[in-house]
Amino acid sequence: MTDSDAGPEAGPYDVRVVDLAGLRGDAVLAAHLATSRGPLWRVEALSAMEEETRNRVWLAVATRSGPDCDALVAGILLERVLLAGGIGHVHHPHSGSEPSYWSEPGHRGALPLLVGALRRRLGPRMPALLWRQVGDDDVASGLPGRRLVQQTTLPLGVVDLDRADAEAWLQSLGRSRRQDLRRLRRRLAEDVDLDVTQGPLAEVAKGEEVAPLLDANFSKHNPRRHPLMNRPAPAAWLDVAMADHDLQAVAYRDRGVLSAVGLMSTHRGVSRWLSWGADYEGAADRRGLYYDCTRRIVELSYTAASTTLVLGKGKGELKSSFGARLEGQRAVVRTPV
Repeated sequence: MTDSDAGPEAGPYDVRVVDLAGLRGDAVLAAHLATSRGPLWRVEALSAMEEETRNRVWLAVATRSGPDCDALVAGILLERVLLAGGIGHVHHPHSGSEPSYWSEPGHRGALPLLVGALRRRLGPRMPALLWRQVGDDDVASGLPGRRLVQQTTLPLGVVDLDRADAEAWLQSLGRSRRQDLRRLRRRLAEDVDLDVTQGPLAEVAKGEEVAPLLDANFSKHNPRRHPLMNRPAPAAWLDVAMADHDLQAVAYRDRGVLSAVGLMSTHRGVSRWLSWGADYEGAADRRGLYYDCTRRIVELSYTAASTTLVLGKGKGELKSSFGARLEGQRAVVRTPV
């Protein structure tokens, strides 16, 4: 069996479930996690998230030594983020558009190991687990337990950054979208009260400024604040994550006050739009800031030499107008046999 075909049966995998105390005590695993996945998975950022939300974090990890490096497969679970009936919600930290688990290339099909490990560790406290963005390979591999729900979630918008540069990308868009973005760029440039900066988050804003804007946007679109939803990043988490220049931002200031912001990460050639936040009584009342931010995030992605930009879930028609292709996503709930 070739490595590209390797599944969990090809092992041997070292499978374990650790909390953050265990992760802090394993420097090799912590470094591997941060190197593989970027700033959102750094132990300092996960610890800040756990402290701020008072929600214990568990990581299910499967590692296997290979000819070049260790393979790593991992999923994250916040212990108290539950659906009705005690169903645990396994998800990416602060991002509903990213998979709840992931694996290094060449090690597909290892999700059943994570499912089984979390169920054994948490036992009757959490009899079922919801896994987001489950791929075809893992569905076909046969997850342990009984499949309770398999549903299609909102498609993921992905932009292939295969043009020469951001201007070539803009030129490739439909005439209406292209003209609108150019008019918007000129209009905002002429707005004397508006200052727009972009670059590493630590250089353009502070966590205490950003967090309220993310929360305002979350509240606007999720008025009931359902516990299943991924809450926006708290200020303490942002301050920790800012130490990593993979975390970028586009900041809009109205006469010096931060009124809108877009956050993105760039890691291993893939850029991801993480969050949008705005004070809807401030500068965000100016029409088009969200669209202008999308253009700028594409520009930042080209500057970072990324090959792909993940715009996130939902708003499929809008994201298609920015050149995104839509990828179907599935969520699966597994219950005990």
